[in-house]
Amino acid sequence: MTKPDNKKTGQNYVETQKRAIFLSIPPSPQNPFSTLEKGFLIKDRQTTDKIGLMQNVEKSDYPYRLPLIREEKTKTGKNTFVVDFAAWHLVKNKLQRKRLNCENKLLANKLAKEITQKLKAGMLFRKNLDKTEIQFKTILNIADALHYIDTVYFVALRKKSANNYRYVSKTFLKFLESKNLHLVNAKAINSSHIVLFWEYILALPAMENISKNNVIERTRTLFSYMQQSQIISTHPVKDAKIKALPVEMGRNIAYTTAQVNLIKNCALNNNTPSIWRFIQFMYYGFLRPDEIRQLQINDIDLDRKKITIRKEITKIKRTESIDIPAGLLPTLYEMNVDKLPMDYFLFGRDGLPAKPLYVNNIAQPIVSKNYYSTLHLNIIRKLGFSKDYTLYSWKHTGVMAAYLANKDIKAIQHQCRHKSIADTDIYLKSLGLYDNHEAFKNMVQI
Repeated sequence: MTKPDNKKTGQNYVETQKRAIFLSIPPSPQNPFSTLEKGFLIKDRQTTDKIGLMQNVEKSDYPYRLPLIREEKTKTGKNTFVVDFAAWHLVKNKLQRKRLNCENKLLANKLAKEITQKLKAGMLFRKNLDKTEIQFKTILNIADALHYIDTVYFVALRKKSANNYRYVSKTFLKFLESKNLHLVNAKAINSSHIVLFWEYILALPAMENISKNNVIERTRTLFSYMQQSQIISTHPVKDAKIKALPVEMGRNIAYTTAQVNLIKNCALNNNTPSIWRFIQFMYYGFLRPDEIRQLQINDIDLDRKKITIRKEITKIKRTESIDIPAGLLPTLYEMNVDKLPMDYFLFGRDGLPAKPLYVNNIAQPIVSKNYYSTLHLNIIRKLGFSKDYTLYSWKHTGVMAAYLANKDIKAIQHQCRHKSIADTDIYLKSLGLYDNHEAFKNMVQI
């Protein structure tokens, strides 16, 4: 074993006798891959020989370079996080650089942490490495696969969405445990298991049809994540072809013209014009309250008359734009959006743009999530409205007004940011907007 050149490496070297052992990391929920998270899969001596890794029992006296994480773009334009490190190569007698790709920063951080531990413990290269990146491929039991999906994908979701997926994941795992299937290979789960799970869900008491449909749809997404991560090759939920249960369509409540005027007068006469400005964004933009709360002046384009809804602030997780109707423009100019810094949030406590609150160098709105909902609720209670009328009813009111004005369903689909015209059709039906009297006007009487 050749000793590194101290002058070349600049590190002290103490010649000691060490016993080298091969890496063997048993799978566990904390480390489900038996791997350096994404990269080297170490299971036995043969695998270790193939990729050329060794680890010393005692602290390493060989030089190494700790991992750095860089965000780069692939040839296809997709963002990737590269973990760049170097370990001593016993054959080449020099530091060998290695780069490993990770699909997200969470995996990159976990990988870098584990590589750091192994470099300090004495990880070495001992065979020629392939120039191509070593891709993550492994076999996981279904329990470990579900844990992996949780740690990688759920963390990117909003808290409520993540909790919904975790509930489905735990429910599916509970079902598997009841069948003694929780430790089988994830690839062994097939459509027949999904059908049995569906029967298990159908038997759950006090769960409405819409909730049961949501469970199977989220299970479908769980397995789609596994497919994306190359944990499985076939999709058992798609193969099962489960039909959704019938769901009774509820009716969304909109305000009448008289109610609109009543609420407007109450808001303006009680020195709360801020809530009326907020309402206008819901009415004209068909926006969700929390989306409005997180809008910044940078999202408003007065020249093109567009508002950008960033994927970070919307539950559908895609960036889209909506039109600024003529009725909303005077309010925007009144708020001086054309004169204030671009990082200002559109709504502070007084209903006017406000400086952002920076937390860990990330801009945050200064108003809480329920601030404007509470202001609106106070007015509704004062006027004696039933609990069916909410702040969200202003979106329904705006959609109803737009439809009755021109019946342009495509424009409403765009402004609502619906993925398909079918979604818009269902929404309009829930508002009771399809008036068919004209169609039957000229029927022959009998």
